[in-house]
This record gives sequence, C-alpha cells and structure tokens, in this order.
Amino acid sequence: MKRTVVGYAQKTIKVDLSKDTILNVFLTKNNVLQEVVVTASPLEIGVKGTQMSAINVPVTQIKAVPALLGETDVIKALQLLPGVQAGTEGFTGFYVRGGGPDENLFLLDGVPLYDINHLGGFFSVFNADAIKSVTLYKGGFPARFGSRLSSVVDIRIDTVVGDKNISSYEMIGYAEDNFNIGSHIKANLGLHYSAFSVQGKFYHSLQPRASIRAMLTDNLSLKAGYSQMNQYIHLLSNNSISLPTDLWVPVTKRIEPMISHQVALGAFYNLKNIVDLSVEGYYKTMDNIIEYKDGATFLNINTGWEDKVSTGRGWAYGVELLAQKTIGKTTGWIGYTWAKSDRLFDRPGQEINFGKVFPAKYDRRHDLSVVVSHKVSEKIDFAGTWVYSSGDCATLGLQNYAYDGFGLLNEGLSYIDSRNNYRKPAYHRLDLGINFHRKKKHGTATWNISVYNVYNRNNPFFIYAGEKWGGYLPNGEYGSKKVLKQISKESMMLL
Repeated sequence: MKRTVVGYAQKTIKVDLSKDTILNVFLTKNNVLQEVVVTASPLEIGVKGTQMSAINVPVTQIKAVPALLGETDVIKALQLLPGVQAGTEGFTGFYVRGGGPDENLFLLDGVPLYDINHLGGFFSVFNADAIKSVTLYKGGFPARFGSRLSSVVDIRIDTVVGDKNISSYEMIGYAEDNFNIGSHIKANLGLHYSAFSVQGKFYHSLQPRASIRAMLTDNLSLKAGYSQMNQYIHLLSNNSISLPTDLWVPVTKRIEPMISHQVALGAFYNLKNIVDLSVEGYYKTMDNIIEYKDGATFLNINTGWEDKVSTGRGWAYGVELLAQKTIGKTTGWIGYTWAKSDRLFDRPGQEINFGKVFPAKYDRRHDLSVVVSHKVSEKIDFAGTWVYSSGDCATLGLQNYAYDGFGLLNEGLSYIDSRNNYRKPAYHRLDLGINFHRKKKHGTATWNISVYNVYNRNNPFFIYAGEKWGGYLPNGEYGSKKVLKQISKESMMLL
C-alpha cells in the first residue's frame, strides 16, 4: 500500500490482509515550497492593456502610507501620484491634469459620489479597511465613464446651492468594444451619449473615445488615447480665498455644460515583472468653465450666482513619469510631473483679468513624490513619503495707493494687477510612519505611529497681505508697510 500527502514523502508499506489490522503511518516532510505570491493586474491596465493614463494602487500600499492623525486616507494616497495635485495642504482636494476639483468622478462600486469630504475636508469618506481595489483614470476614458472632465476614481469594496431649486434630468448611454489589429495592435473604441434637461433647455452630446496599444516587445508598448467629456455641474470657487468656500451649481439655460478634449501618448515598460515604468504626455482643452468675475464674491447674496460668474476656456499640458513596484516586501513608487495650466476669459462682457491669459489656481510646474513601504514581518511594517512641488498661485494686492476717502488721506486700497499674480514658495515635506499589527479573535488590530512633516518645513497653509509697524516710510514719517504673512502647519507626531 502506498501513502502520500502533499508536502510529505511517499511511503510504501506491506499489509497482511489475513486479519483485521490498525496501521499508524508516519510520513516525513519533503518538497516543502516557500511562500508563493500570485499577483494580477486588470487586463486593460499595464504594458499589454489598451487603457492608458490609468493607475491601479494596491490597498496594501495605501494602508502603508504615513497617515495624518493616524487615519488612512485613500484620496491623500492618490494625491501622491503623477498628474494629481492636492490643493490646500492637509485637505482632500483633488486636481488632475490642470482640471478643477469638480471635474473628478468618484465611483463606489459603480455608484457616483458627489461629496467625498469628511470633517471639513481633512479626510475623505472612504474606509480603507473595506476597500478591495482603487483605480485612477486620468485620460483615455472608456466609454462607460462620463459626466466629468478630468478623472475617474473607481473604488471597489469587499463588503458592504443656488437661488432656487432646479429640476433636471440626465440620460446616459454608451457602447464600447476591443478590437485586435494583427497580433501586436489592440484598440478600444467607444461612444458615450449624454443628455441633460433643465429649465426647458435640452443639452446633449455624443462623445467619442479611443485607445490604442502597439506591442514593440513582450515588455514594451506604445499607447495613444483620445477622449471627449461633458459635464453638467460646476464648482464655483473663489480664487482669492484658499479655504473650502466652494459652491456646487448646475448648468442652466444661461450656463452651458463644460466640454473637454484630451489627447495622450505614452510608453510603458515592465522591468523583469518587478517594476512598471511609464512616461506619458498629454494636452487637454476645457470649454465653458466658470469663475467669479473680477470683484465678485459669494458673500454677496443680493444677486444670483449666474450674474456673478464669467464663462471662458482653459488648457493644460504636461509630461508624467512613474516607476511603480507593487510586489515583494519593499513596494512603492516614484512619480514626477511637469505641467502647465492656463485660463482665458475674453468673451465680450465676461472679461476676467482684462481678457488676458492667467494661470489656473493650482498651476504648478513641478511635482515630485517618493513613496516607499517595507514589510518587516507579519506584525511590523513601516513607510515614508517625500513630496516636492512648485508653489501654486494666489491673487494678492501687492501694492497700495492713496485716495481721499472722507476728507482724509487713506492708503487702504490695494492694487491687483492680474488674477493669480503671486506664486507661493516651493512646497516639500517628509512623512514617516510605522504600523504594528496584532491578530485578535475578531480580526487584526493595528497601532500606527506617524510623524507628519518630519523636518518641520514651514510650508504656507494660508497667505494674506498684512502690515508691519515700525521704521520710517519714504516720506520720513514713522508708520507701517505692507508685507505678506502666512499661516503654516507645524510638524506633529500622531498615534
């Protein structure tokens, strides 16, 4: 009789069948395999997929990123990817390829979310422990996605303001399919149709989508993509205030839907099935975007918001580089973005900045992020992130002029020469964190220790114009002079 069990050496024994017999057979271990890690990526992403401008971030990497107040946040992890900017420090603002924070579609198991902020925007509403996968699309959007100009954040889980109300209806339909052209070329082609009815006005559009991939070798491919996107809601943002004072408003019979066209070209390489490397270039136009008119503010409630805004256009272009490692004990990524984003409001009667081009609020020339995590054992892992970015823009009165207010000479009026005329200092920060895991009866408990802004960089959180008293003015009088002041966050250790 032969006895065999997986992981043990086979043993042959003789059995006497002339009587009842009980046998205890002892086997010796043999051919014990080391732990095998099986990984897979969505077929549409990566070197061999047709989809470009898309990144899949493993949940294990998201959980390892040092967390503000010890709270793992999906959106803040995605802010570290190339092509994505965070906006105001510490908040979950999300700016993709020169677009605004309203131009991102967040899907939770296919259901769109319109407000992802929690605790005033310091955290997002997503529970990292319940998430199975996170995919960010920045361009070349498949036809199944629509209603936003700049990005789609597709999150899968394991378990479970205007003057008056405006009634509106939206209809969506799409068709897409993959096509093989020979053995090396594959394409995804599709059409997305959307329609929106509001105040007796019927808006509709047919939006073409196309992505194509050409395999040069088994590990190297070139990709190109084009997408048109329409959006029927706006986020009205006051560029002169870098605080969460934004208002959601719908399209109306006076304010038309936003439209974007984006083209992208990239090269993708897989290095020994360990590291994925990519470089992408993109160019995007945006029409019918809105901003407050010069001098207008959301604080004035005497006029409707449609009378406070102007409609214009914008464009953005840039280059993104990414090196990502998702397997092994040491994982992470290095991402770099060179980008430029401008706005132009020159329609008659709707001029902003005297009808001249000005930079977008979060126009930044350089963005660099380094994310590294290491798994020491099943009980301990640690991680670090370092980010650097050029300063973004603000609109500040950098000069004063005197005027005769009430019979007195007053120097309180500021002169603003252009929109977003001030460039903030460069931003950089190092965060470190360590996690201790302990298995319990009903799951795993994790203790996190994170240090935010390790070397205490004095990054500006809010900049405003103030006065500094002391010293003599050019006219010989003792008085004050106008200076720029800032509010900054300090470094902190968080448990």
